[in-house]
Amino acid sequence: MNNKKITAIIYARTSGTSTTRKEDSLQEQERVCKEYCEQNGMEVKKVFHDLGAPALDPARNMMRKILRFCKQVRPDFLIVTSRDRLNRSVWVRNEIISHLLKTKTTIRPINETN
Repeated sequence: MNNKKITAIIYARTSGTSTTRKEDSLQEQERVCKEYCEQNGMEVKKVFHDLGAPALDPARNMMRKILRFCKQVRPDFLIVTSRDRLNRSVWVRNEIISHLLKTKTTIRPINETN
């Protein structure tokens, strides 16, 4: 019997203009992601925030940190509210997902159905 705990990391990103709005958005994204993890028996290993980072910047420092963390810790899931939190560019987003798959980390956009 395998009793391995399902592990996850959470990524919240906003690129809005109002600081208060950005912080509120990050807190809300984190709240719903943590709630999702709790409901699905996932242990949250770390929460990453990108405050004001543009989605179209493929060299975002926080994303490099996330990919490095996934390589070291190998969480089962990266939880986001939607895929565009990773990057709005489908091409860049697919590159990120490809890197995550090498660590066996699956992206889980919780507000999307497919």
